[in-house]
Amino acid sequence: MNDQDMIQSDLIFLNLDAESRVDLYQQVAAKLLSRGWVKPSYEAALNKRED
Repeated sequence: MNDQDMIQSDLIFLNLDAESRVDLYQQVAAKLLSRGWVKPSYEAALNKRED
């Protein structure tokens, strides 16, 4: 995989409307999960790490 494959415009989140950090992570995790880039446990792990 080269750099061009890793940078995809639909995975750049600008001006995302989120009520909280948890909401932001949920939205990003859902998008990444739908693309098959993360496991279903990603969101919980991300929140745990950031807590």
